[in-house]
Amino acid sequence: MLVLFRINRALSQLLVISPSAVYPSHTESFLAYYDIFVRNAFGSYRDILREVSYSPMMSDMLTYYASKSSEYMWKTEGTLQYADENYAREIMQLFSVGLVKLNLDGTPMLDSEGKTIQTYSNEDITEYARVWTGFGRQGPRGNVEDRRGNSIDPMKIRVDWRDHFPKLGLDGKYIGDLYPLCEHFPSDSFLRKGAKWKLLGKTKLPKDQDLLLWDKTTADDPDSSVHVITLNRSSVLGNKLCKASEGKCTFPSIVEINYHLPCTGVECNLSGIRVVEVREGIYYEFIRPPCVSFPFFESGKRVSKSRSNLNEDSTCVSKHSAVAAPACCDNSSKATYGTCAFTGERVAYAEAKSRCLQHGKEICEYSSVLWSNCDLCCNYAGYFWLPLDCSVYAIIDNQGKVAIERQEGDTELDYLSLTFFRVHWDNDKDYPKPGNFCDTDSCEPVGPYCRCEVGVSDVRVFQSMPSRSEILSNLKIGGVNPLMKDYDSSEAVDDFILHIADSGNPFGKETMFEVTDEFGRKMYLMNTKSIVNVGGDFQFRNTPSFYNANPEVIDAQFETEAALDHYFYHSNTAPFLAFRFIQRFGISNPSPGFVERVANAFKNGSVNVMPSIGTGEYGDLGATITAIVLDKETRSVILDADPSHGSIREPLIKVIALMRNLNYQQTNGQFTSLYGLQTMIGEGMHDMPSVFSFFLPEYSPPGELSASSLVSPEAMLLPYSIGTINGMISLIKFGVSSCYGGFGNNCKRSKEGRLMSTTNKNADIIDDLATMLTSGRMSNVNRQAIRNLYTKVSSENALSSAQQLVITSPEFHTTSVSRNDGSPRPKAAERRKTCKRHKSVVHILLKGGCDSFNLLVPHSQCNGNNLYKQYKKERGPVAIAKRDLLEIDASSSLQQCRRFGLHPKLSTLQSLYNGGDALFFAGIGIMTNYVSKANYLTNTETQLFAHNTLQAEIGRLDPYKKYPGTGILGRLLDALHLNNYNVNAFAVDTSLIALEGERQNAKKVAVRSSIGFQMLNPSAPKSSVSALVPDLNGNVENYSGMYSNKWSSSLLEGIHSNNELYWADKSHSLANRWDSFPDTDLGKQLRRVAKMVGSNECRGADRDIYYIETGRYDHHANVLKALDREFTELDHALSAFVAEMKAKEKWDDITVVVSSDFGRTLSPNSGKGTDHGWSGSSFILGGQVKGGRILGEYPTDLSSSSPLNIGRGRFIPTTPFEAVWHGVIKWLGVDTDEGLDKVLPNKNSFLGKLFDESDLYEEISEIEKDCEGEGSIVTCVPDNYEFDDDIFDDDIFDNDVFDDKEDGIHISKGGIGAAITASFISVLCILAGVAFVYNKRTGRLSLLFIQIYGYLHKNKRGEEQDKFIYVDREESNSDDETAANLSLEVDINTLKLLHLRNQDGIEMESKSI
Repeated sequence: MLVLFRINRALSQLLVISPSAVYPSHTESFLAYYDIFVRNAFGSYRDILREVSYSPMMSDMLTYYASKSSEYMWKTEGTLQYADENYAREIMQLFSVGLVKLNLDGTPMLDSEGKTIQTYSNEDITEYARVWTGFGRQGPRGNVEDRRGNSIDPMKIRVDWRDHFPKLGLDGKYIGDLYPLCEHFPSDSFLRKGAKWKLLGKTKLPKDQDLLLWDKTTADDPDSSVHVITLNRSSVLGNKLCKASEGKCTFPSIVEINYHLPCTGVECNLSGIRVVEVREGIYYEFIRPPCVSFPFFESGKRVSKSRSNLNEDSTCVSKHSAVAAPACCDNSSKATYGTCAFTGERVAYAEAKSRCLQHGKEICEYSSVLWSNCDLCCNYAGYFWLPLDCSVYAIIDNQGKVAIERQEGDTELDYLSLTFFRVHWDNDKDYPKPGNFCDTDSCEPVGPYCRCEVGVSDVRVFQSMPSRSEILSNLKIGGVNPLMKDYDSSEAVDDFILHIADSGNPFGKETMFEVTDEFGRKMYLMNTKSIVNVGGDFQFRNTPSFYNANPEVIDAQFETEAALDHYFYHSNTAPFLAFRFIQRFGISNPSPGFVERVANAFKNGSVNVMPSIGTGEYGDLGATITAIVLDKETRSVILDADPSHGSIREPLIKVIALMRNLNYQQTNGQFTSLYGLQTMIGEGMHDMPSVFSFFLPEYSPPGELSASSLVSPEAMLLPYSIGTINGMISLIKFGVSSCYGGFGNNCKRSKEGRLMSTTNKNADIIDDLATMLTSGRMSNVNRQAIRNLYTKVSSENALSSAQQLVITSPEFHTTSVSRNDGSPRPKAAERRKTCKRHKSVVHILLKGGCDSFNLLVPHSQCNGNNLYKQYKKERGPVAIAKRDLLEIDASSSLQQCRRFGLHPKLSTLQSLYNGGDALFFAGIGIMTNYVSKANYLTNTETQLFAHNTLQAEIGRLDPYKKYPGTGILGRLLDALHLNNYNVNAFAVDTSLIALEGERQNAKKVAVRSSIGFQMLNPSAPKSSVSALVPDLNGNVENYSGMYSNKWSSSLLEGIHSNNELYWADKSHSLANRWDSFPDTDLGKQLRRVAKMVGSNECRGADRDIYYIETGRYDHHANVLKALDREFTELDHALSAFVAEMKAKEKWDDITVVVSSDFGRTLSPNSGKGTDHGWSGSSFILGGQVKGGRILGEYPTDLSSSSPLNIGRGRFIPTTPFEAVWHGVIKWLGVDTDEGLDKVLPNKNSFLGKLFDESDLYEEISEIEKDCEGEGSIVTCVPDNYEFDDDIFDDDIFDNDVFDDKEDGIHISKGGIGAAITASFISVLCILAGVAFVYNKRTGRLSLLFIQIYGYLHKNKRGEEQDKFIYVDREESNSDDETAANLSLEVDINTLKLLHLRNQDGIEMESKSI
């Protein structure tokens, strides 16, 4: 079960659904999704990919639910909108093939210049996005809790929403490659070996194949108007489907024909079949094999759906396609249709012509198709054949993409409505250029395109015996399984079989090769290539498509399966998944050999153990996981000596390990609930913060790990270390409780569950704990240190103390060995006061890719192009009306338009801009060099358009990785320190990645906005247990484990920083009311920043850097509504922050930098969202900012032909982020070339385009002010800071305080004074409850109570104290400063203040009011 849990856990972290897709009361829907992993944990990863792709939950998560084709959107809404790209991107990047091409051992492939090779391009994503159209929910179910529709059953496909055009995918392979042509199947395929039939039951109507009924209402009662083939009792096929047992039919749900069946009666004359009646009222559907057709052909024929006008609903099709019915005329122009074998039958042109001739008629240019004399054919709404020749044309754009134009009667073609797709051009991708008069007489310019006549030829590929590799590389057209088609002869040749259709021509076009590929798939490949010539030497390989003129659901299903095969059967998939799975099983940096062994197990589907494990099928997860857990690198104890071996353990895995190994028992008979894990330890069971799960697999923390080119994904959660330890200490001491950072729902003696560990009394208890909790890794030094304390502590607390110490050791938190040398780690130097002006930078990253085309919009008074008109045209339904924009004056900016507009929800930003405190940057983005359409891919080091790579680079700005493991803000901290500034850095609700530098001189800390700064072991911060933690995490010997060393150094830095900052936070209050900040994520984050800005004096900080990640800006759907929500939050939070900074007279000392991963596409997708782009707009704010302007270059052309538009409305940036930071960094005090080069290592690529300090800031005269105590030591920790042993003794909560007999306050040994004090506290608690209720109505009494409360603390503020908090976890998302909103608070320092000093002690249990 443990292995199963770890597999499911790994799969859920790989194929992520975040809480945004799990609706609060819809746990059943999520469990249905999670069951995909449970069902297939030891099965095929291919099945998982399919089930996940059809999951409604995943479609909500990655927004491809109801994504529609461009053709459909043009026909229904008249605007150009594209397929949503979200899932097409993530299924490749995260679920299957990854970003760069890999060798089988997981090492990256390199090109001739030593650079990694991208697995896919953005063009690949655009093509695959068209596959993920058409998905919708099944009908509602009455037995589930889902009120949003059916989020449990696999989705259905609406074929009218689907994109029906060819698609070129990974490695230059068409999605329809390797499939046979539909016209190659024999007419009696339904009787051949391998044919499949599905039981329909009592309905005649197939679910996924369309009968093209004229009267759709007959679907409810089809008996009268839907006719099918009825098999007689002598039919061999009928008896096969019947499968009689004891004289009665059993009617299997699926029947596969295992030998060729003879035809009987009507079966012998059919050219195809769909549904048969086996016995009266029992029907079976023939599941036709997947096949493709070519959309480019010669000698086409016209077909029409109209029964009265040939030119209505008419198109051109291949005469070999069975897509239409015969409309037969005699001597008149009135046609009849009475020649069908069953309702909805379609045949090829030759068969239609023959049918008419059999009745003495011919296919004609009818004036009408009569409804009389049509018999069982009447209820038909499909195409009819016409005797008119027609042609198709290739429409070619300036990128070489092709669209199809068919002669469609009198319909005038609108070229904007066409869907363009990539093709394989011969001759080095040369093609007719629209700008060069199309280069050939066969083509003519039509607007921005070339319209070309086409010629199609089928040529044989091999004229002599090829090798297996040549067959697999050169043959792309599939052949019909020889079980279904007759060949003259077959010949086995080495490692393939040759099937010869014409013995006189063994290498003719009809010859087929049977070969097995590297993935174990048996393939049948024709010795043929279909070439499309568009004049001169311009030609491309014909493009297979699953759709013909009558697209059906089954075609879309076949195409979906083919696309999944592209991902699954890719050379990258095995090593990519092998590496990811190994990481999740505890080894962060597996050797190439380990990865290759696991990848081979995935490929071969088996592991060579006794007995062999696995199915032998490619993608077998049972074999893959077995290979991981049994590999020598997983099991070898010797490798523990390798400093690079192992990993930092996941926080959740550590909590579960503690509960399992110390015998957690649920005492109330209910299931175990742990609350707030995501907030406190950084990882919940299913609370993935994004599609990237909790951490990035490629994350490399600074220090020796980064210097050694090693990764440590879990190190991203090191900022949660103190919260993790506090929660586990609370669990050890109090059971499942919320006390002191615990994981329970309330703070009283746990009635839910406790750890019931018992140890062997005859053995060394410390060794027992080391074995159970660290697998015996704990060093002798640490064992002895814990053993020494164990012998000194009272017997009733000894075991608890030892358990607490073990779970603070590096051996518990990592799987590497720590060699503690017994000496302490060096402490940070004390801060000394300076008299420098304090400045702060607040960098806010709008995560997800903000759609800045709706942030900053061209408005009016434009020179040259009318940019708003272009914007309106390209944006379509997601454009903001000009009347709704908030106008700003850009006349002092060098932009094409003098007037711009802001999003209507950004009134604060407008006000700041008009007041000169906001400055915009247009055309900004991540850049390596200045690039063009022609070279942007080769000249850009960063992987574009992906969240993780661009978020990493915007925090790093070091494309050539000159300073690996560092961020721009971290290098800025280094440079400021070298310039003798005291600096602090804060990562708010995110990791420290962007703040990491090469030096460790700056004080930096990650803080949760809703919790604040945490002290270690808050129930006993001065206890002997707490005092021993630095010793257990002390200095290490050479060759100690890198992960344990990283853990220990990070923990001790966090303890020191959090202790200092805890008191800094307490030392300063807001100038405005705490609730002046909105109760939103960004509101809480900026409130936390505002408090710290005011505490700079006691921290001795000259420069503060704050880094915030916020928002949900990845708006692939409903961007207008989503931006209204996000920009409202942004605007309100900025308004509160600006007001607070102005009230504190700090506004001139602040620069707020607001940016995002990337811009988005100018053109929308069919979900009324936008997809990943590149260039965008950002802004900075501040009192000294020289605002009221737009710097950079807003595009001067927003059309599809713009030189900056690389397709789909993705624009190349012209302003690098380095340009902005260059001026900001100088303002902060780094102005030497050496310092600037260190902070911005790529700045010299943009010389002449970098903004100087004077470009961004007003000059202000800095007034000299008196400075007392310069050079003196500063600290925020009060001089009299101490916690009395009688208050924080470890046994307080282990005795009567948690007496189960009754609730309330218990007095022991405290005397009457203590009793009076406790009573007084009870009154205060009641007042707190009244204040909470009254505050809901007026907000007044709570403020009064806060003031009284603060006075009792000898502190005039009512803000955050060292609290003993009783609060339901449902309310824990409120900021801990909001005392009036807490259910009940009892301040520990108040207890000390009220007569408890020098008392024997007080034991209390309080019940929540």
